[in-house]
Amino acid sequence: MYSWIGLGGLIIIDVMVLTVLGLYDFISLFVTLLLIPFLVYLFKKKREGLTFSESIRFIETSIIQNHVNFIENTVTIWDRFRGNASKRGKGFKKSFSKLFWEPYFFAVFIALSGSIIRIIPAIQNSSPFTRNWYFELTSVKALSLQNYFDLIPEPKGLHVLVHVFSTLTQVTPEMILHILGALTSFFLALIIFWVINVITDYRNQIASLFGMAIYALTPMLLSPIILDLEVEANEISLSLTFAIPTCIFFLRQIRLDENSFWFYIVTGLFATAFINLFVFIVVLLPILVLGLLTLPQKKYSSSLLRAVLYLIISSVLALSPYIIVCLINGISIGDFFQQELFDTLVFSYFPNLITYLDQLSVYYLIGAILMIFINSVLLFLKKVDHKKELVFLLLFALIAYIYTPYFPFSYVIIDPDQLNMFYALTIVVFLALVFLNLSRLFYFIFKKSSKLYTLINTGSAIALISTFIFMQQGVLVSRALPETLPNGFFEAYYDIVGDRIPYTYATVGPELDRQLALNRHFFMNYEFFLDNYGVIDSLYQQYLSLPKDLRGEDDIPPASIFLFLEKPPYSSIQQGILYNSQSTMNDMLQWISVFESLEGRNIKVYYESEDAIIYEIVNRENESKVGGVLRNVFPAKEERSDGILD
Repeated sequence: MYSWIGLGGLIIIDVMVLTVLGLYDFISLFVTLLLIPFLVYLFKKKREGLTFSESIRFIETSIIQNHVNFIENTVTIWDRFRGNASKRGKGFKKSFSKLFWEPYFFAVFIALSGSIIRIIPAIQNSSPFTRNWYFELTSVKALSLQNYFDLIPEPKGLHVLVHVFSTLTQVTPEMILHILGALTSFFLALIIFWVINVITDYRNQIASLFGMAIYALTPMLLSPIILDLEVEANEISLSLTFAIPTCIFFLRQIRLDENSFWFYIVTGLFATAFINLFVFIVVLLPILVLGLLTLPQKKYSSSLLRAVLYLIISSVLALSPYIIVCLINGISIGDFFQQELFDTLVFSYFPNLITYLDQLSVYYLIGAILMIFINSVLLFLKKVDHKKELVFLLLFALIAYIYTPYFPFSYVIIDPDQLNMFYALTIVVFLALVFLNLSRLFYFIFKKSSKLYTLINTGSAIALISTFIFMQQGVLVSRALPETLPNGFFEAYYDIVGDRIPYTYATVGPELDRQLALNRHFFMNYEFFLDNYGVIDSLYQQYLSLPKDLRGEDDIPPASIFLFLEKPPYSSIQQGILYNSQSTMNDMLQWISVFESLEGRNIKVYYESEDAIIYEIVNRENESKVGGVLRNVFPAKEERSDGILD
C-alpha cells in the first residue's frame, strides 16, 4: 500500500506538472522521479549542516561501502543457499507449508481469483462495455500531445497511469483500459482485507478473508456491483484504492505523531483529487473529518491542530489546478463542481442483486443499528473495547440510510450512482463484522476447545461463501450489459493495428471509433464514406491513368481502407453509437456490391465472424503491411539463368 500510494501518487502529480509545462515524455518523467528523492536527501543533509559537496561525498562513500559489504557477504549467501541437500529439502517443505497456511497467502489467492473472474468477460469479448471507454481513450492519447486540461479541467489521474503503463510495457492503451479494472479489483480486495484487520485489530483473520471473498467471488449478490463496470478502467474504483489507505494513514499519523506518514497522506490526497473529485469531496474528506472528531481532543490537542492545518492546505492545493483553469477559461466554478459531483455516464443497474437495493439497504440499516446498540452496551459495561468497530458501524449506518426510501434527496445534494462502489465496499466490511460477532459467540460457547472453535469458525466461513455462490447459480463471469459493438470488430482491429504501418491505412466505422484512430491512422465514419469516397476513388483512378512523370503531389487515398460491417440482424451496435444500424449496413453493402463491379478495383474480405465482416479496399499493394514495406526496401534476391544472384 505504501508503494502504491507513494509511487502512484508521485507519477500522477509529476505527469500533471510536466504536461502543463509542455515537458512530458517518459524520459522526463523518469528523470524527475529520480531527482525527487535525491533533492529530498540533499535538503535533509543541508538541515544537518552539510554542504553540497560533503553530501555528494557521503553518497559516494555509502555506495562504495554497500558494494564492499555485498562482495563480502556473497560467499556467505552462496553457502547458505547451497547448504545441505537434505536439510534444504526439509527446510523448504517446512517453510512452504508454513507459508501456505498463512492468511496472507489465502488473501492473495482470493484477490487473484477476483481479478480472473473480472477479466474473463474482457477475454470473451474484446469490445468496450460502455461508451465512456472511448472518452477515456481520447484523454489518454491527448497526453502525448501535451494536452492535460481541455476547456473543462477534468481529472486525468486514471489516464496518466494508463499512459505511463502503456509506454513502459508497450501494450496499447486500448488493451490496458480494457483490463485495468481487474488490476484495480485486486488492489481493492487486498485493501478490504487490510481494512477489516485494522478495524478488528487483527483479532480474526478468518473474518477478514470472509469479507474479501464476498467482494472477490460473489460481489453482485449482496452489494451494488456489476462486473461489467469493474472490468474496464473505472475512475471511482481506482480513486478508492488511493482514498481508503489515505484515511488509515491519516488516523495512524495522528495517533503515532510520526511525520513520515504525512508524505503518503498528502500524496494520497492529491492522487485521489486528480483521479476523481466525487470520491475526494464526498468520500475522502468527510471520512478524514469524521476521524478527527473521534479523537480525544485533550490527548491529541497539539497534533490535532497541526493535522487540521495540513489537511486544509493539502486539500486547497489539490483543488487549485481545477479552480485556476476554470478562472482562466471563464467557467463557473460552481457549475464545474456540480458536473463532477453528478456524472450522467454513471448509472445503477444490478440485475443479480438478491433484492431491490432500497429494500436491502433497510435490512443493512437495521442490522447496523442493532450491532451499534450491542457494541455500545458492551463498551459501556467495559466488556469489550471495540471503538473502531463502533465508528465504522456509525459510518455504515449513515451510508445505508442514504439508499433507503426514507432519505430526503430533495434537501441533500448527493449522487448515489457514484457512491455505489464505496457503498459496496462498506457492505463487504459490514458483513465481515457480522461474521466476526458470530465468531465471538462461537468462541464463548467453545472456548474450552480451541480446535473445535477453529474448525467451526473456518467451516462456517466456507459454508457461507459456498451458499452465496450457490444462490447466485455459480461464480458469475458473464456480462450483463449489451455489447457496444459486434463481437469481432475489435479482434479484427487489433490484427490490423499490429500488422500495418501507421497512417498507411484508414478505417470506416461508427463516429466513436475516431478516438481509436487518434495518433494512429486515418478514419472515416459511415456517412462521410458513403457520401464522399466515390468521388475520391474516381479522382484517384484519373490520377492512376496519368504517366508517372505527369502525376502531381495531390492527396491520394491510403493504401488500404477497412470497412467494418455488422452482419444481420444488426442488433449488436448500441443505440447512441450508431443510430439506425440496419439502414446504414444495407447502404454499405449496396455500395460494396457496386464498387466490386467496377473495373480495376480490388476489394476483399479481411476478416469474418458470426457477427461481423470486415472488407479491405486495396488501393496499393505492399504499402500498408509491415512485411510488404520491408520487401519494397529490401527486395528478395532472384537467381538469374546463369546462376548469379541479383
